Amino acid sequence: MKSIESFDNPKYKLAISLMQSKYRKKNQMFLAEGLRNVELAVDNPKTINLIFIQEDRINEPRYSNIIKNMVDKSFVVPSKLMETISDTVTSQGIVAICNFESFMIDDIDFNNDVLILDKIQDPGNLGTILRTADAAGISTVICTKGTTDIYSPKVVRSAMGSLMHLKILFIDDYESLNILKKNGYKIISSSLENALDYNVLSTIQSKIAIVLGNEANGIDNKLLNLSDLKVKIPLYGAAESLNVGIAGGILMYKLKERTLF
Repeated sequence: MKSIESFDNPKYKLAISLMQSKYRKKNQMFLAEGLRNVELAVDNPKTINLIFIQEDRINEPRYSNIIKNMVDKSFVVPSKLMETISDTVTSQGIVAICNFESFMIDDIDFNNDVLILDKIQDPGNLGTILRTADAAGISTVICTKGTTDIYSPKVVRSAMGSLMHLKILFIDDYESLNILKKNGYKIISSSLENALDYNVLSTIQSKIAIVLGNEANGIDNKLLNLSDLKVKIPLYGAAESLNVGIAGGILMYKLKERTLF
């Protein structure tokens, strides 16, 4: 099995560069850290560029199974190298360099519901939303300008492999979302003001693009003006609002009720 010992190794240097957003975009690659995340990436082998495994882990069953399946792309590294490419306090001793594909607005799957994320900032929230979208059967996610980097380490960890399953695209202006309306979608925004009860989602028969907004400021007014409908989740206690990840999960699963009955 191949090994990397030097800080000057080009593959190691590539991994270090991918800790910065600009190099992730330039190379269309990101780092997936942690045993389960790498196992999920291995299930989609086209996404794997290479895998770094810490030398004291290679004989553990789950690690050795990854090596067996990806022997040509696996490299043993000493702990001193692993520590520098790990983003976690307690590293599990495995990091993969994964490829990602860029999608355009015309690549949307116009046969299914769509999720629109407007300037979501917290990486943990974003990763949770992407994982929930994947679980709820949504295959296309549109991120507006100002949404945090979906390939940052914390988002990747929170998404738990779902980045490999979703078609994620980015838009610079809200007007480009009109293509959804032209293809029979209703754009429905989550809002606390002038909104209907979210249970209305299960009664709408057209395709839906559900919009979740920024944690502090909500959905941009320009996007609200494009929306066909606004919905809200009732609050029964003293809390002013729900976490956007929680709200997104409730709304996405409410959409599924149209196909369950």
